[in-house]
Amino acid sequence: MSEVSEPAAGQPEWSDPAALRQALAEAVERASGAAELARLITDYQRRLEEVARSEAEALTKTREAEARLKTAERQNAQLAKQLAEQKYQTEVANWKLASLQDSRWSKLGDAIHSKKPGTVARTLKAPVRKRPAPKRSDFKPQIPTVPEVKAAPAAPEPKAPQVSAPLAESFTVPKGPTARPYMTVAAIVDRQTEALLRYEWRLVTNFGPDNWEAMLDQQQPHVLFVESVRPGPRQGNGGRWLEALAGETRAVRDLVAACRKRGIKTVFWHSGGAVSRAFPAAEHFEYVLATTEARAREWRSALRHERVGVLPLAIQPRVHNPIPAEGGRTGEIVTLGTVTPPAGGADWQPLAGQGDDPTSYDDVLTAYRRPALLIAGADAEPRVIGEVAACGTPVLQVRAGAKGEEVLAAAEILMADAGRLAREAHLAWRARGSVTPLLDPILDTLGVPSVRNSGVITAITAVSEPAELDRLLAQITRQIERPGQIVIVADGLDAGLVDKTVRQSCPDLDVVVRATG
Repeated sequence: MSEVSEPAAGQPEWSDPAALRQALAEAVERASGAAELARLITDYQRRLEEVARSEAEALTKTREAEARLKTAERQNAQLAKQLAEQKYQTEVANWKLASLQDSRWSKLGDAIHSKKPGTVARTLKAPVRKRPAPKRSDFKPQIPTVPEVKAAPAAPEPKAPQVSAPLAESFTVPKGPTARPYMTVAAIVDRQTEALLRYEWRLVTNFGPDNWEAMLDQQQPHVLFVESVRPGPRQGNGGRWLEALAGETRAVRDLVAACRKRGIKTVFWHSGGAVSRAFPAAEHFEYVLATTEARAREWRSALRHERVGVLPLAIQPRVHNPIPAEGGRTGEIVTLGTVTPPAGGADWQPLAGQGDDPTSYDDVLTAYRRPALLIAGADAEPRVIGEVAACGTPVLQVRAGAKGEEVLAAAEILMADAGRLAREAHLAWRARGSVTPLLDPILDTLGVPSVRNSGVITAITAVSEPAELDRLLAQITRQIERPGQIVIVADGLDAGLVDKTVRQSCPDLDVVVRATG
């Protein structure tokens, strides 16, 4: 029997071929992973540098434009001064001439020349009235050449996107109480949905793949709410989650896993786009929401589970309401989607703030309130149509393939009847659904306690004769959405009789009757 020699000190044992193959496979896997990581880092840095160069070029052009603007402003100011001085000197010359013509000695010469003693006497006695001399301060300035100020070029600064800026205060998006002030929701949503949900709970959006762990520790949210955010001018959270939502990084997966360990409910809302595009991110969430039941069935089939619900597109009454914008309506007709214009006809403009328009969402809310009429094509986004209608702007929806002349005729009929236009706008606003009650069943499904103000309306009125009480009851009983409570001041009527009459006519109301003292 032969002896197996011991390996030399410091030499690895490779006598087992299986162990050798495993070690080689692990080494190859580590090298492959390191190479892929290096590639991703290099590619990310390259894209950051491209973005930084683009930002620097845009900033340089902005500075150059600002410098040209300042130069033009200085030229205008100096030209205005020169023109004002010329006008002043002209007016002084005219004043001197008029003063000379109106002087007593000038008139006396004319009277003497007439050879009439009476005329001379009257000229000597007549008072001389001269208009006041012009003042330099009553005139304004004009433009010589001013040397142009060169703008300093901006240097590229490659860096990751920063936190999403808060909503602007121009509309103004109102501040005020939330429906569920005790609840904190961490959200990855676009600016449109941020405005939709910001009054429903404490909404936390200023976090990204680099600091979500600190956010979870500091804010301790009850729910993680993520939307199928798409690239564009109103992407949320500073655009830092776009790659992760597309499945290019593990950031969303790691965030969802950390939330699951902490007992934080996770919800993915597919608000738009293809299911296949949102699937890589949505499959990691505990619950998925779609905008329609048909889309929900697609998700159940794709995910192979039943934890799928529906959150329809809705409005936020605190933001989408008929309160007019400053300056009122412009009277223009705007379009949304594909609308065929009439041949050589009306000058219709697209609705501002759509597509790649970088207009802030607050400015979009103002744009919703400006036009007299919105013409929506068959492919117009339903979410935008609902928001525009909720802002009190009449909407004319046209079928696919409608001719421009037909659309123009329908628009002219609406625009010619101001009463019908206002009535249809009011009914469209009333028909919009608020997002607040739609969230209650979702929170119940998640197992998150949801208690909020019921929003019961109290109607307060006074009646002084039986006929007024009859008219009041007739008005209330034909309301589709009745108030939950009615407070009546009985002025000169028996309070007990009023109470009994109202309760008989409206048994579902909380009735409070008070008599005048």
